[in-house]
Amino acid sequence: MTFYQGPELYAPLSVLVLPQANSKGLRVLVAQSPDILEFWDKDGDGKADGPPTKWMSGFGGYDHDHGVHGLTTGPDGKLYFTVGDAGLTGLQSKDGKGRKFVSNTTDVQKGTVWRCDMDGNNLELIAHNFRNNYEACVDSFGEIWLSDNDDDGNQQTRICHVMPGGNYGYGPRGPGQTHWHEEQPGIVHKTMRTGFGSPTGICFYEGTLLPKQYQGDLIHCDAGPREVRYFKRKPKGAGYELEKTNMLTSSDTWFRPSDACVAPDGSVFVADWYDPGVGGHGMGDWTRGRIYRLTPTGHKGYKVPEVKLETTDGVLAALASPNLVTRLAAVLATDSEKMTKGKPIPAAKIVAEAVLQLPAAKVLAGAVTQEKKQPANLELQARGLWLSRRVNERIKQPVDLETQHLLDSAGILTDGPPPLPRQSLKYRLQIESFIARPDGEFHKYDSSSAARREILCSIVRHFPVEHAKQCILELAKLYDGQDIFYRAALNIACGTDPVRRDAILADFETHFPEWNDKVADLVWELRPKSMLPKLEKLMSDSKITAMQKARIVDILASSDDAAAGKTMLNLLKGDHPAEVKAKAIENLRLFLPTKWSAIAKSDELKDSIHTLLADTKTSGTGLQLVSAANFVSALPDVVRIASDTTMSVDVRSDAIRTLGKLKDIKAVEAIFAIGHPENPLSLVCVQALGEQLPAGGKASAAGEKALEYIQKAVNSPT
Repeated sequence: MTFYQGPELYAPLSVLVLPQANSKGLRVLVAQSPDILEFWDKDGDGKADGPPTKWMSGFGGYDHDHGVHGLTTGPDGKLYFTVGDAGLTGLQSKDGKGRKFVSNTTDVQKGTVWRCDMDGNNLELIAHNFRNNYEACVDSFGEIWLSDNDDDGNQQTRICHVMPGGNYGYGPRGPGQTHWHEEQPGIVHKTMRTGFGSPTGICFYEGTLLPKQYQGDLIHCDAGPREVRYFKRKPKGAGYELEKTNMLTSSDTWFRPSDACVAPDGSVFVADWYDPGVGGHGMGDWTRGRIYRLTPTGHKGYKVPEVKLETTDGVLAALASPNLVTRLAAVLATDSEKMTKGKPIPAAKIVAEAVLQLPAAKVLAGAVTQEKKQPANLELQARGLWLSRRVNERIKQPVDLETQHLLDSAGILTDGPPPLPRQSLKYRLQIESFIARPDGEFHKYDSSSAARREILCSIVRHFPVEHAKQCILELAKLYDGQDIFYRAALNIACGTDPVRRDAILADFETHFPEWNDKVADLVWELRPKSMLPKLEKLMSDSKITAMQKARIVDILASSDDAAAGKTMLNLLKGDHPAEVKAKAIENLRLFLPTKWSAIAKSDELKDSIHTLLADTKTSGTGLQLVSAANFVSALPDVVRIASDTTMSVDVRSDAIRTLGKLKDIKAVEAIFAIGHPENPLSLVCVQALGEQLPAGGKASAAGEKALEYIQKAVNSPT
């Protein structure tokens, strides 16, 4: 049966079907840039009542797979979706409140992850700076995961744990930088590189039909290598490691798994795009696609459990479903006046009763037996607590003491050493009682770096400056010197507003007076401006090793301030180890064309180069700086050194190579003049001319001249 067909649909990338509580009607959302479209089927006949309306707009990427996609739901009853690097053109909450989001190069870069209420209000940016993050998935504890596509051909596809507020490093693009910019501060690292591929659909499997090895973690589709994979999460500090297992593949080279969803009976549906190729916005087959269902060996039949949302037991049964939309229906049912009659459904109390095997919860198979011989159904407990919070927020009432006592008695989220997601939920809920406290001492309540990550990312980044400052600096003292995800959480909590960051980090040195590798990590990640004077002093400290000083150079270079670039120039002129000068040159080469571009035209750069080239002891460093800055004005000095037969062969060779880097016709002419056959450096000259040739596209005047001279050298009779 066709639900709807019409000219409004030209490139839909995601469909979310939303059954309505206490009715047979359907609401259907379709992601298709520049809009998310909304259909209704109010009579439940399986056909749309009419053409769609534009429910939400402001997405880039018309008829493009890097636009809006990945519609899904979370345990909080909210809508989640992703947008690729086609970006945003004016995305705003449906009620017109709040910021109108347009892609930029600061806090809304490239691909993004979002959530909002099911009516489109309370729009929230979760994380940004992905490339084409096709879909995000949310487990029962509120953790968000996604896969991300690379620049085609780079074999850099990745799986990411999404930390709220995180910058995931795709942009801005620049020469000499890695694909995801993880060598730079302020970037949240990927959890796993998956290499070649075209990653698409992803979901959590929280059912019980599939074997236990597949329960509780990620199922992911990649249409490139034609794989449906299962990823097992393994806690590592404030982050994770992943263990990959292939669930499904095919020898049919047209097999292109594009999405996976968990059915109401716990089986898994897999969509197969079925096409000879993938990527590049192309399509080789217009007529065929396939749907598969994965079940255990020997399983027969497909039965959808009946959903009854008119009673508390019915809501609980739906809440226990492995299917996302069924669980959402249970959550939304608690919004119904018919269900609540002005009073909250005591969801947390009911879940506590489920654990204690009280009568109201006998419908929930898989919870803890009265003797607690079986493990608790942690996912169900988490869903109950999300539901309880949603209801209590709606009527502005806290969980009552009786319910809290039941939760404590049941041991919900408190008994034994909990797995990481359980800790995360525990602290997302508990921490709310500490938000109003001015002392910020809640960090003492747990030693888990995962819990502290949640505190930093989900709570502290929203605190007022003074409260956030105390929390962040105290939590920073618990950094172990290795955990990159904990560092990232500290950075996220500081925020992106420069005024806020400066205020939070103003007296960083007071809290960290001793310089060591841990403090170096924190300064590199957080970039407190107040530390710049101390860093410059440390460069002259004889107790600091050459390796430590090279690290300090990288820390200085992480600053966008032009003053940091000038510090690099001063390091080249000073009496510093070779490792330090090499780092300074490397950073100048990277950042003079971009954030330090003002220095590229400054007198400081000109004077530094002249001073370095004038002294035979520092001329080598000067030549490297000329090359790094592409400082064509230094051509006469470079030619002088290259032509000076009293200079060493190594220095003259460096000068000729520098001429090869300067894209100027005078440099080409100088190389040719020096490289006569009798000159022992003629081979170096030919190589330098080769550097002037274009890597692709139309040659410049210098490139054409270099090619002419190379041809002359080849055809010369001598």
